[in-house]
Amino acid sequence: MTNGNGAPPAQTGNGQPPALTKLEHALRTAISAAYNAEKYGTELGYVVRFDSDAIKSMAITVLINMGEGGRR
Repeated sequence: MTNGNGAPPAQTGNGQPPALTKLEHALRTAISAAYNAEKYGTELGYVVRFDSDAIKSMAITVLINMGEGGRR
């Protein structure tokens, strides 16, 4: 795993990577959801692609919902 800069993520003093921030968690969730949706669409023969703006919107929605305790 890399940090997007081609380098492995930093380690804490106990050899563990640092905890994710809420923003990082939201972005990873949005990227994973988009990837899985695109993959599923391909399996069904339905092409769907999410651009960076769509992923940003999804991440913001996840982040907002995290602040509300996950309520919808």
